[in-house]
Amino acid sequence: MQDQNRSVICVIMAGGFSNRMGQDKAHVKLGDHSLMDIAIRNLREASFFNIRISRNEAKTDYIQDIIPHKGPLSAIHAACVQYQENDILFLPVDLPLISAATLQKTVKKGIEDHTHVSIGDNNFPLFLKNSKHLIDLLEHQLKRSNNFSVGRFIDSIKVKCVECENNDELTNINSPEDLQKAHMLL
Repeated sequence: MQDQNRSVICVIMAGGFSNRMGQDKAHVKLGDHSLMDIAIRNLREASFFNIRISRNEAKTDYIQDIIPHKGPLSAIHAACVQYQENDILFLPVDLPLISAATLQKTVKKGIEDHTHVSIGDNNFPLFLKNSKHLIDLLEHQLKRSNNFSVGRFIDSIKVKCVECENNDELTNINSPEDLQKAHMLL
């Protein structure tokens, strides 16, 4: 599995406005670590080392949206365009309880079955088999639609789902209340 992981680009999605949280989620602390540090640690624990960050901030090593102001779908599109030769695992910065085993299982399923994979009914983590066709579909939805939902995009492509052993791993931190819940789950 580790050899397969070398060709996979992992994109931490940290470009949102964090309106409900009231602050940049990438810098929010869960325990002693920021959500960004936890996402990086979780990917490394799963033996993923080609880690990139999607963040609309003027820093040259971040992936920047090509078609801005369209939410997470813009980040997915930008990463697929930038890394056209690689399959990509997308991990939002606000999923800090995700396990290495779940991340590995998601990618393994995608590589073995040559398909896109998500977890249960959740949009993320999301493994995409990158291709020109996939990029065209993303661009079509971003440029010719008023619906920029990742869920709608996932519905338009063939995505296999794998189950998560522990649904607490999918705890999404969008608000101070969610952060408090995550603290209790640690």
